Amino acid sequence: MITEFKSLSIEKNKRTYSLGYCTNKVNILDIPDNFIVVKTHFSRVNFKDKLLSRGCPGLVRKYPHTPGIDVSGEVIHSKSKKFKIGDLVYSLATPFGIETHGGYSELIISHEKYFYMCDSIMTPYNSMCIGTSGFTAAIIAYKLFDHCKTFNTQKSCILTGSKSSIGYFLIPLLRQKNYIIDVCCKRESITDSQGELVRKYYDLDYLTRASFSLMPQKWSYGIDLFGGSITSAICASLNNHGCLFSVGNVLESSSNISLLPFFLRGISIIGINAESSDNSIRKEALHLIYNLELFDDLANNSSLVSFSNLQSLLETNKINYTNNPVIYFSHD
Repeated sequence: MITEFKSLSIEKNKRTYSLGYCTNKVNILDIPDNFIVVKTHFSRVNFKDKLLSRGCPGLVRKYPHTPGIDVSGEVIHSKSKKFKIGDLVYSLATPFGIETHGGYSELIISHEKYFYMCDSIMTPYNSMCIGTSGFTAAIIAYKLFDHCKTFNTQKSCILTGSKSSIGYFLIPLLRQKNYIIDVCCKRESITDSQGELVRKYYDLDYLTRASFSLMPQKWSYGIDLFGGSITSAICASLNNHGCLFSVGNVLESSSNISLLPFFLRGISIIGINAESSDNSIRKEALHLIYNLELFDDLANNSSLVSFSNLQSLLETNKINYTNNPVIYFSHD
């Protein structure tokens, strides 16, 4: 059964990359064991997808490649014992879209291991409103709450990257547990809803000016998406038994960190990779999202983008990740 479908793929020609739609033909009945064919309903734009769409050899080495690390839809063919035809499924916070072709495609042919069954809460649409970014925020909150319970630390933290989707979810997650939140960003990048939840704003230059291995203690926790000198500055300002959660390296992938805060204040660093979370932690983390007040309004607050307009969106520099851009697919 030969089926034709469109996907948005990135091609590599020597050192240049180009993004464009392409038409694919495949026999959907001829798939390996434990694979499923999913008719895509929704996908999502994450920061990692933006990187992939521009060509990112640190993430993907084989081209052409279809980006899209989150996807949901309906199983239309299955050689899996886990899923049957008609099941609604989603994939988020897995290696899907990195190890394999991703969700920017009308049909997905993939191993069952990347997918989970939808339910009354994690519908195809809701799952994409949360996405890997929202799930990552929940993983951070889950581990941060556990650390705070173990060391009985003060409930104070500094967050970089508040304009990200991770910040959109993480700020209310922390405030729900009465954490005091400071943010390192440009003031205009804070949304109105976030502004009500934040105590103080620091410019990026404030942290990069930290010139000593030990600075006055300000926060018990740091959540850093930037890396580089920002990471080292936060470590120098953490309280005794404080912890830095390292989530990204938007600015730099390396950092010159002094060892003094580690053996004089007993601080620690925890790297966050949501994709490696086991099922028990995934379940606990998602419950944190479900219990947020914003979850009820999440569907209304997310922005819808048609698959046909996805290329033009990815090629701009004006993606507002706090609007949770969800991609919808129309199957004529």
